[in-house]
Amino acid sequence: MEVKFLTQIGTGSSATQVREVLLAAVKAIVQAVGERDRYTRHHSQNVAEYAKIIARELDLPSEQVESIYLAALFHDIGKIGVPDQVLNKPSKLEENELLLIREHPLIAGRILESFGEFRDILPAITQHHEHWDGSGYPFGLIGEAIDLGARIIAVADAFDAMTSDRIYRPGMPQAQAIDILSKGAGQQWDPRVVNAFINWWEKTYNPRGRHDWQMKHIQTIYQNFLKDTTGGKVLLLDEKEIEQFLKPLQCFAELPIENGLHLSWSRQLFSDWLGELGLDQVYQQTYQLVFSELVSNMLKHAEKGTIQWGRNSAGEIVLIANDQGQGFVLEKLPQSIMVSGFSTKKSLGWGLPFILEHCRQLVIAKTESGTFIAIKLGCEQIEDMGQTI
Repeated sequence: MEVKFLTQIGTGSSATQVREVLLAAVKAIVQAVGERDRYTRHHSQNVAEYAKIIARELDLPSEQVESIYLAALFHDIGKIGVPDQVLNKPSKLEENELLLIREHPLIAGRILESFGEFRDILPAITQHHEHWDGSGYPFGLIGEAIDLGARIIAVADAFDAMTSDRIYRPGMPQAQAIDILSKGAGQQWDPRVVNAFINWWEKTYNPRGRHDWQMKHIQTIYQNFLKDTTGGKVLLLDEKEIEQFLKPLQCFAELPIENGLHLSWSRQLFSDWLGELGLDQVYQQTYQLVFSELVSNMLKHAEKGTIQWGRNSAGEIVLIANDQGQGFVLEKLPQSIMVSGFSTKKSLGWGLPFILEHCRQLVIAKTESGTFIAIKLGCEQIEDMGQTI
């Protein structure tokens, strides 16, 4: 009856008026859902605002942003069909109760599917509980097969749910929720959407800090790849672990690198230092090339930084580059390792494959200023291991 009534209104009314009536009707349902559960009364509005923020951070067209906002506003209307005793249960839900809750995206779809005005946003609503890795519901979709609006709403929905008080638990601090989103990127949530939201959150709530979510996400995704591909040579560190890594290092020199002249000067100093160590000539030449590759790539990626070198307590030669700026792009690590000469900009060198071939370990960490890259080289045929440097 309601569908027929709205259709009849449309007979003598403009499309704008019909849309306004439809919106008012659906918003009434949203409000009714909120009135049934005081803990989620403002949830849909919050999710809609967060979804709009994410969509804008992704530079989506304004019309698409508004569609995603509307879908987020309506994403939970299907809960109108969930019994009160399940919706407001203060303890863990039983399996049959979970099945009832998981029906709400489909119920929402059935409520809205008869209205042509809302057909474009139905996928975002019915799929907002799908997971990036395919473990979600109700369809078990994977990755980009999930509607982009749904992927955006999923992140907005999770963040507001985690940070809001519920009948069964208090809300958590925003920073903790951000950490959970970062760990779930690439598993429960689309990494690109998580990236957009956390970048906005950092700018808004943590402008002087830096959340190390990217490193945590990359460590999760790449740990098996790095182990299998490099034989364990590549180690990813959190920024807080850098100090511990540097403790055994006896530094010989630390120099600024901002142009080609700095590169030539530092390379000559490093070459002289290798000669003083009594290192075999073949190793000297190889390590000079490794040094050049590391410093030249620093200039290509970040335009400036510092280079330092010395030896650690095991006698290994250690080279350390600290990029300042964007630095090395960690998301490109697989290509950098597997493709000779790969770079996010023009590269004339051999890249990481050459460095990996001749080093014992490559250590990478994101820092507040850029990227920390350390290379451990062998100490073969150094005549005086006890030499003071």
